[in-house]
Amino acid sequence: MKILTLLLYVCLATLAARPTSILADLITPIMGTGIGAIASSQEPTTDGQYYDLSGRRVANGQRPRAKGLYIRNGKKVVIK
Repeated sequence: MKILTLLLYVCLATLAARPTSILADLITPIMGTGIGAIASSQEPTTDGQYYDLSGRRVANGQRPRAKGLYIRNGKKVVIK
């Protein structure tokens, strides 16, 4: 009951301050603003490039000189 009273108070205060945006202010808390869907490709990458764990391409197609963990063709590669 307290939440409903607080919501009603906030809505009325918003209506008094900005009457043109009351509909958006009322719908947003109910529906949320999260991500609806993510489209992803299921095709494995076979470009032969090396990527670090941040997703940045390194070494321009050649084997990296620095030791570490890299991604190549969708698989983890350890350079020792």
